[in-house]
Amino acid sequence: MGDRTVVPFLINYAADETNPPNLRERAIRALGECPDARAIPVLATALSDPYYVYLQDRMVYVIRVTARSSLLRLKAAGIALPADVEHALAQVVTWEQLPPDAVIP
Repeated sequence: MGDRTVVPFLINYAADETNPPNLRERAIRALGECPDARAIPVLATALSDPYYVYLQDRMVYVIRVTARSSLLRLKAAGIALPADVEHALAQVVTWEQLPPDAVIP
């Protein structure tokens, strides 16, 4: 809703890996909806988050997907990203193809 007073809470929630991944993903999404440069470090870290879900024949890293989207939204809002974050953004792996013989648990 654009209320910047929640940004510190969202940053802390998204950074805490003991929180449920689906709720961390929501916090990361909310950070993209309320662009604030303070969110850059946690969003950059989320670009390498290991959590994934199976989607057909792929492993999709949903937190990475959302972090990428949120960083792009910050950038579109005129917030400059550091060079290392720009590099990580360009290199982020958001999904992996499963081998044909993979057994999905």
